[in-house]
Amino acid sequence: MLLFGLSANLLWSTPLLAFSCKSSSVPVKISTRFVKAVPVIDNNASQRRLNKKHRSRRDSTQTIGMTESGLFIRVTTSFAIKSFRRSKKSCVALHGVKVEYGFGSTPVLIDKQFRPGSCEYRAIYDHEIEHVRIMNSKGRSYNEWIHKQMSYRLKSITQRLTTRPNQEQRRITGRVKKIAASLMRKLNNSLSVAHAYIDTPESYRKTQAKCSGWK
Repeated sequence: MLLFGLSANLLWSTPLLAFSCKSSSVPVKISTRFVKAVPVIDNNASQRRLNKKHRSRRDSTQTIGMTESGLFIRVTTSFAIKSFRRSKKSCVALHGVKVEYGFGSTPVLIDKQFRPGSCEYRAIYDHEIEHVRIMNSKGRSYNEWIHKQMSYRLKSITQRLTTRPNQEQRRITGRVKKIAASLMRKLNNSLSVAHAYIDTPESYRKTQAKCSGWK
């Protein structure tokens, strides 16, 4: 299960000693950070609960394990502002962008019929942990690409002279969030493909063949 959302951003200002406030972009400090998925095992899930969570399944197959994957993104922006008293206007320029994305605590549900130490528990555990491995592998591999894409796309955001600097900061931040969200959708799509590759009837048959005590 993949979830996606944007957190609220923070706004603050930093002094910019000298710039002309022309309709051009200024260098933006960009940082990106991936937060890895950390599995949290829940072996108290009933099959009814698992089936209810896995609503997308249309066949009669029972769900005995599930990894709840919630991809998140946090975007923080900072601005450089120069005020002009005579005109009562301020020049607002995007100064920095920080993007944190990833998973953090990741629930891994295993049917309570299968207890730790059993072959069946281990087979389910190994399959679900492979989903966690995919999340971390894909997430890390996209870090450099996200940084490069942010650097390229933020060039379209220019400094502006305005009488409403706070409103201008919110407007720019909205654009930054849209850019970041579009990049996360690319990652999300890649994750969906990778997860689907191991969630096939053939994959399930191989998992089942590892043990003989399935209920």
